[in-house]
Amino acid sequence: MLHAVTDEPRNYLKYGGAPMGQSEFHRLFVPYRQFQIAVRRDPNKLALVTPQDAHYSYAELDELVRTLASGMRHLGVQPGEAVCARLGNHWIQVPWFLALMRIGAVFMSISKYLTDAEAQYQLQQAGPRLVIGEGGVSIDDVIAAAGGEPVVPYGDEWGPSHIRFSSGTTGKPKMMLVLQRANAFQSKVIEDVMNVDEHDRHMVVGPLSHAALHFALPTLDVGGTVYMKEAFDKEMFWTDCARLGITSSMVVPTMVTAALGREGEAPTLRKLVSLGASLPMAVKERLLGRFPHLDLYEMYGSSECGPCTWLLPADQLRKPSSCGRAYGGQEILVADDAGDPVPAGTIANIYARGPMAVSAYVGEVAPPEIPEKLEAEGWRTAGDVGFLDEEGYLTIADRRVDLILSGGLNVYPAEVEAVLSAMNSVVEVAVIGLPDEYWGQVVAACYVGNAQEEELIALCREQLAAYKIPRRFFKLDALLHTSNGKVSRRLVREALTNGAPDL
Repeated sequence: MLHAVTDEPRNYLKYGGAPMGQSEFHRLFVPYRQFQIAVRRDPNKLALVTPQDAHYSYAELDELVRTLASGMRHLGVQPGEAVCARLGNHWIQVPWFLALMRIGAVFMSISKYLTDAEAQYQLQQAGPRLVIGEGGVSIDDVIAAAGGEPVVPYGDEWGPSHIRFSSGTTGKPKMMLVLQRANAFQSKVIEDVMNVDEHDRHMVVGPLSHAALHFALPTLDVGGTVYMKEAFDKEMFWTDCARLGITSSMVVPTMVTAALGREGEAPTLRKLVSLGASLPMAVKERLLGRFPHLDLYEMYGSSECGPCTWLLPADQLRKPSSCGRAYGGQEILVADDAGDPVPAGTIANIYARGPMAVSAYVGEVAPPEIPEKLEAEGWRTAGDVGFLDEEGYLTIADRRVDLILSGGLNVYPAEVEAVLSAMNSVVEVAVIGLPDEYWGQVVAACYVGNAQEEELIALCREQLAAYKIPRRFFKLDALLHTSNGKVSRRLVREALTNGAPDL
């Protein structure tokens, strides 16, 4: 049945608004307009291929976008109101996002990994006008509702674009609002950094509720072709790249590790971007040794700050532990608890600001605490700690909340995880602190793989100070993840402390 999720859906227009003196030209820097330029340039060019092998030209994809936009307007969706997709990883979310940008509404996609209770919490927080998919309106319902006068495109770059939830690594997820201009900037930065052009064939294998959508849009903006997959398939990744002539894709480190364990060539794959966590040096060497023609990129970002830094292909082996330098108008600051910058090489709090950061926190969970002077200057933080080197390259030490204090000494889980991940027989690992009467906390390593505890201890002894070496090891069938696929140290820690060693 067609229905509003709430009697009075929230409207997010009040969180936007252009600064004084903003020209009309700049107010047209919006995602749908960027896509429209590509449509007009070559309407017959292949734009998108679905997992079912349906082919859409740019003209056909734009017609679908217009139909979805019209249907949602006829179902009562107004500018500034949210529409939530509960569609798993359905490819329709790409044109759906563009349709919402066309009518000035707000995109929200619920991860397929969430439980019903977690999904309901996000719905209650967001107050959308409609839910599309599970528990709401079907895709066919929206298409059937289309008709009448064409929808006039909404052209305000300072208008709301989409709702973003943090991954919930510290508790309940924070709810944030992103503006249309932030999405447009993000696409342009990806285009520039990765040299995206009309010859690119980009394959989507990650969750569209997170970054995968925003790595597909730049290819459409420049007239390339996007190939959609329902999910990452480690058995077919290289084969699909070769069969379809794929030139680029976005992955996370666990996907790279899994795919490297399978046979196959990818002669046309020129660009691979990894995000979500640092790629271990051993994995980089295996990947680039097997595919020497490949340009490998890494991007560090967060829900709060957007894309922050990029590690480019030329720096992958020169700066293997770094996540790169700031690009696209983004700025990085590493500062102490008072908000004062610290010298290069000093581990402290990481802050970012720029055109791709969130506009506002709009949910019940309070934003992270930031020194007043930094907040006034527009800085945001995700709660990570790290350091900048003399060249301005950022290295993530860890999340502040995950810091382990053992015997009065700081242990950063990410450092220990990087050592353990270098062993090929370790698939995934989470290092956490467990309560201990004597030490306060002891370092514990939870891992998936065939490695033996003795091997892991020997490896750690070669590369880590004694106080950083895990005192307890848990070999598990699987680790717990956040909704965006990251290993959640918090969930792993809670499961172990609650007496569930098998998770």
